[in-house]
Amino acid sequence: MVWVRRIGIVFGVLLVLLVAGGVWVWNAKPWIPKLELVDPRPGGVRVTDDGLLANFYPAQREGKLPAVLVLGGSEGGLGSEMTGLAKALQGEGYHALHLAYHRGPGLPSRMVDLPLERFERALAWLKARPEVDPTRIAIAGWSRGTEVAQILAIRHPEIRALVLGMPANAVWAGFDWNNPFSSPGAAWTDGGKPLAYMSVEDVGFAFDFYAAEWLASLARVQAAKPDVVIPVEQIKARMLLICAEKDVVWPSCPMSRMIEARAKEKGAPDVTLLAYGDAGHYAFGVPVAESDPRYEMFSMLGGTNKGTNAALADGWERTRAFLGQALTLPAP
Repeated sequence: MVWVRRIGIVFGVLLVLLVAGGVWVWNAKPWIPKLELVDPRPGGVRVTDDGLLANFYPAQREGKLPAVLVLGGSEGGLGSEMTGLAKALQGEGYHALHLAYHRGPGLPSRMVDLPLERFERALAWLKARPEVDPTRIAIAGWSRGTEVAQILAIRHPEIRALVLGMPANAVWAGFDWNNPFSSPGAAWTDGGKPLAYMSVEDVGFAFDFYAAEWLASLARVQAAKPDVVIPVEQIKARMLLICAEKDVVWPSCPMSRMIEARAKEKGAPDVTLLAYGDAGHYAFGVPVAESDPRYEMFSMLGGTNKGTNAALADGWERTRAFLGQALTLPAP
């Protein structure tokens, strides 16, 4: 009987350790990404006008030049991924404004009830710059930022081009890093009123976003709540979609194909879709050297480090060509 008691003690200790570990993990919340507020210098300036928080990277050329509004995703702040894209755009001769819209000084800590008016103020700020050609504006959005990019393009038909990385075809619920397993309400508001949204609770929790039954549930929810689906047929801008087949954050390629299919069905402008097979959610922006610490992190969000970086390299080249054409051709 002594060995029975000893086994019981061991299991009891293990249980205590397991519970304590769970409590530590929940309190420490190691899944929350580090907040980055990248210093734009040299070559850029911090913008705090009109309640904005952004980094502006002006093109180093004379004359009125095209500009790109850059929007990150649920990471918030002014992170290195979209900073890299903004600086690369600057190097190509575009003015780039990288906007923070949550998780930063003076901004909400959660992606909940974020006003569309903030994004419109950023767009207005960019268009009012004397060095910017207001008739040649594009938006580049990543992940959750793709929802707002599409909504802005609908509201502002003068937008010439959209580059959407890991995009959504519909408006999802708000998000809180402190409790990522529930939906805290609407992500976006218009005039103080929440936009209609769908949530993971609506579709059902899943460890495999690419399972046929989960994707079928996603389609059923969108059919039942049509007002959450973004009406891309109202977008006048040319669109480039970049997605990853092994994205573990959300099903960016199935949603991209939904955008493409709706655009074709409704007679919207042509949509170009790039789908990368061995890449994950980080496959939007610009490639990095294999010695860069970010390289080893790519696979955390799906795909392989090599596959994601290859997708970044090809996607960036295709982005350069797409913007070069969309922002120099006459407006449609």
